[in-house]
Amino acid sequence: MTWIPRLLRPAPHIARVSAEQAQKIYPKLRWQVLESTFIGYAAFYLVRNNLPVVSKEMGQALVLSKDQIGDMLALMVAVYGLGRFVMGSLSDRSNPRYFMPLGLILTAICNFAFGAVSSYHVQLALWALNGLAQSMGWAPCGRSLGHWYSVNERGTMFAFWNVAQNVGGGLTGLLVAYSTVLLGWRSAFYVPGILAILCAIYLLIRLRDTPQSVGLPPIEEWRNDFPAGARK
Repeated sequence: MTWIPRLLRPAPHIARVSAEQAQKIYPKLRWQVLESTFIGYAAFYLVRNNLPVVSKEMGQALVLSKDQIGDMLALMVAVYGLGRFVMGSLSDRSNPRYFMPLGLILTAICNFAFGAVSSYHVQLALWALNGLAQSMGWAPCGRSLGHWYSVNERGTMFAFWNVAQNVGGGLTGLLVAYSTVLLGWRSAFYVPGILAILCAIYLLIRLRDTPQSVGLPPIEEWRNDFPAGARK
């Protein structure tokens, strides 16, 4: 794990708080993790699904064909799929409190640059890089929820958390449409990028690593909810 930058490494375990303190702290931090990963993952959609919404206006302004825009979208999806394998492995060895915001910041930078240039080939490369940055979104969410919610409640919590995709996707259409009408097609990348940066800051404030990193027992111990066959 020495090859992982120090800032991204998992937070070390610290001395446990008392049982009374744990009962007060645990519910609050569990909500923080659920809420912050929900908002953070929804924010990834703002800087992922914006191109399809504004593709017609952008294509007309830059004289791009449907095939060229289609290539941008297809390449981003391909890189995103490949990146999930790589970033998933890296995320398991990283602190989600810093890993996830870093992904949002990188995807925001790709959006800022994409909106600022007019070269098809540069935009193609930038949207591919955006796909790689986008792949940093899911893995830290799964890692975080797995640490803060036990076996018998994960199905329910993941089902609720999964609504973030619908929220993010729905907001993207509204945000991009209004931005484009009021400020032009390039704002469809600038405005979501700014919101992604703000959400990254929010994650830095709210998100936490494992329960043990804040002096709490593992979730299985706190809820007395161990996987089948595990020692209790």
